[in-house]
Amino acid sequence: MIWLIIIIALLMLIFGIVERYKHLRWLCQFQIRIQVNGTRGKSTIVRMLVDLFQNAGLSVAARVTGETPQHYVDGLGWNQIARRGIPRISEIIRWKKLIGTRTAQILIAENMALESENQYLFETQLFRSHLCIISNIRKDHAEVMGKTIKEIARTLYFSLPLNGMLLTSKLALDNLKNYFTKPSRIEITLVDSSTPDPFDLYLKFLEKVKQKYNLPNQALQMTTESWRRKISPQKLGLNFYYHNRKKVFIDLFSCNDIESTENLLRYLMQKQILPAKLSFILACREDRPLRTVAFLEFLLKRNDCGIILICGRYPLFTIKTKIQHSTKNLNDIIFAGVHINKFLPGVVSRSDCLVGVGNYFNFGQHISAYFKGISDGS
Repeated sequence: MIWLIIIIALLMLIFGIVERYKHLRWLCQFQIRIQVNGTRGKSTIVRMLVDLFQNAGLSVAARVTGETPQHYVDGLGWNQIARRGIPRISEIIRWKKLIGTRTAQILIAENMALESENQYLFETQLFRSHLCIISNIRKDHAEVMGKTIKEIARTLYFSLPLNGMLLTSKLALDNLKNYFTKPSRIEITLVDSSTPDPFDLYLKFLEKVKQKYNLPNQALQMTTESWRRKISPQKLGLNFYYHNRKKVFIDLFSCNDIESTENLLRYLMQKQILPAKLSFILACREDRPLRTVAFLEFLLKRNDCGIILICGRYPLFTIKTKIQHSTKNLNDIIFAGVHINKFLPGVVSRSDCLVGVGNYFNFGQHISAYFKGISDGS
């Protein structure tokens, strides 16, 4: 019996070694491997990079995660990947099978890991990037990544390549550099993040990537012009008429964190796209209670906040306690729970500008579809 166990263990060990060797050989076929990490903007940066390399005439395989993972392969474009169960970093193995025998020069992946040990495993065992882009470090996923910027920076630090290049902002590096405790072979390239346009940083990342890999100027110009049209401030607002009165809905559900939401609101104010008074729809997720509470505190402090419609699943006792200790008029706070359709028409009729914040998944997605339906008459 003991010999049988030993034999099985040896066979499993040999199988693991062979699979690891095959995976590393697969990685080596790509001339450039780029990992994109950070709190917010990862998927957008991956898509921008795909366009940049495509415009430069190079073949690309790429992957973004989120609630609906998608992969990109030359000739097939972007396609959804069916997720089985909860998100796992091992999904990259399934992605590898989807790429199959198609050849590509560039491999780009969004790092979907949250725990520090998974960040490390993704980089050292699954991907081994030549370039790691960290978009930003902000407070989010507090239940897993940490409740402070310092803790979140430590988690992201484990995703850095052992021998490669780090491309990030000066602000993000200030939080990361505390963990460079020994001489590092990582080449660091910085971009300036002090800009009122929240998307400028992403375009600066593209410029640095273009310089590093000697891509044509035309490729950068084409990509920048295309994405400037896609991410123009006007695209964030959806105008529609409700009972012959003009309304606007600003979809910020996908921001997911306070800082990103605040930056975009400030930017839209500067562009004079938003009126002085706003109504907010806070979409909540049962598995993100700390995010829900943080967003509520953020809204209660805003002077331009009129009605707050709270929908989804949320920690009711904690939320009511926060509201009771605020100076907000209780008549302007509506608890919709999961019955969002029952309360939305009344809120729309009382508000000229509605802003969706919190969580895109489930309720945020549903609300966005609701307003698009009003806008196109469906």
